[in-house]
Amino acid sequence: MPKYNFRNKQARGLSGLKIVISDAHKGLVKAIKETFLNVIWQRLQVHFLRNILSKTPKKNTEGFRTDIKALFKILDINLARKMKDEIFLKYENKKKFQNSLNILDEGFEDAFAYLANEVVHSRLRSTNCPERIN
Repeated sequence: MPKYNFRNKQARGLSGLKIVISDAHKGLVKAIKETFLNVIWQRLQVHFLRNILSKTPKKNTEGFRTDIKALFKILDINLARKMKDEIFLKYENKKKFQNSLNILDEGFEDAFAYLANEVVHSRLRSTNCPERIN
């Protein structure tokens, strides 16, 4: 049996999902997309932000860190895409930011999926609030 299996949840009556928010583990994402057809998958923004910043050098990168954190506060997909492009223009020629920019580029659309669709709500950026309840 695969490591991630959500069919039992469907069998117990789980339905009507519009969005599933999770980490970007390949097996987990694959299972979500195979099980919950026509449901938006959203990458956890908090973890995605940490992934980007973990690849950012600590020394003399305050401006980059500030720009990245500001990006994650935007609640309009077009503005977010525009700011992402501006960040790339500003930092793409600086070698120390290449790993961070690659991560941003690869995961941006998944992390901002809730804005690109009509399921827009600021609490959907992360599952931290529901995790606290559970």
